[in-house]
Amino acid sequence: MKKLFLMPMLLVCFLVSSCGSDDDNDPKVSNNLSGTWEVSDVYYEGDANIGEMNYQFIGQSVSFDDYIFVFNNDGTFTSSGAYTAELTMIMNGQEYTIEEAVPYSSVSGNYSIVEDILYFETASEEQEVEIIELSSNRMILNVSGSAALTGGLEGIANVDVMEITLQKQ
Repeated sequence: MKKLFLMPMLLVCFLVSSCGSDDDNDPKVSNNLSGTWEVSDVYYEGDANIGEMNYQFIGQSVSFDDYIFVFNNDGTFTSSGAYTAELTMIMNGQEYTIEEAVPYSSVSGNYSIVEDILYFETASEEQEVEIIELSSNRMILNVSGSAALTGGLEGIANVDVMEITLQKQ
């Protein structure tokens, strides 16, 4: 059962590799992202379908291991680190809660901001994320999406809400 729980966590980790931004006219938002941003909170919820099994999940970060994003003035970025999350799965009316370490491999690529969206482009994908808040020292991102689950457990995972809070270092 534990491997089943790990799949959405790995998916969420994959989806984190993109970020977003609010409208340039909004005083909360600046296009100057340059610098190092440390992830301080991750919350997400969604559902997954594996075969005939359907379940909902809610995740909340509980600790971080140097989980950072570095944005450079030339439009490039890197991200690396890991975190541990408390994951609650709801299947057939039953709740299961586990604490799971989520490794996050290093990612690099390019980023750009268009209106309220921060776009990320890596060698393997393009992502976009809405920035809910951006000040000189705090950024809150909102991510949603779906992806196919592979690796023995075939299915679809949908992340309805994923809110990521970062603090500028």
